[in-house]
Amino acid sequence: MDVLDAGAGTGYYLKEILDLTMPASHDALALDISRYAMRRAAKLPNTVALVWDVWRKLPTADASRDIVLNCFAPHNPSEFHRVLRPSGACIVVTGEPNHLNEVIEPLGMLSVAEGKLAALQEKFASEELMHSETEYLSYQMELGSEDLYNLAFMGPAGHHLSPETLRGKVQSLGQQLVTASFGVHVFIPKR
Repeated sequence: MDVLDAGAGTGYYLKEILDLTMPASHDALALDISRYAMRRAAKLPNTVALVWDVWRKLPTADASRDIVLNCFAPHNPSEFHRVLRPSGACIVVTGEPNHLNEVIEPLGMLSVAEGKLAALQEKFASEELMHSETEYLSYQMELGSEDLYNLAFMGPAGHHLSPETLRGKVQSLGQQLVTASFGVHVFIPKR
């Protein structure tokens, strides 16, 4: 099974998928813009990790991947379609409107827009990928100051936040019960 994780971060989600579903003989390609994250992802077995902007042409051949994984990362549906095998699947994970709601405003984070699935389906359909299924997941997490600090910086608003200001905000919040709410969307090539 050949997997590409576009926007892999440290490879956390890729590792979980490889551990649960893949035989020992797999070929995984992890891509992310962060060289620090790719250093960690490179430690996964049978995985090549490259510092790469997923908006560029992906560094793999046409129809070379069984799975394209895209968790909380930028979407490049034309490239996802190009690299997927005809029997492959693109798994896209996105936040739902109530994702992290308890801390979005106090930490200056961006919220998730309503109608995300419809917009995603339209974007992917224009690239010959059709929506196959969606599963919604939601659970509560108890997060301390350091977790909240890291959470705010890893999101899309992270590069707009001042580390010093954010430190003060998370210290004033203390422990927080936060909702994780997301959709796991599967897209397959149109036949």
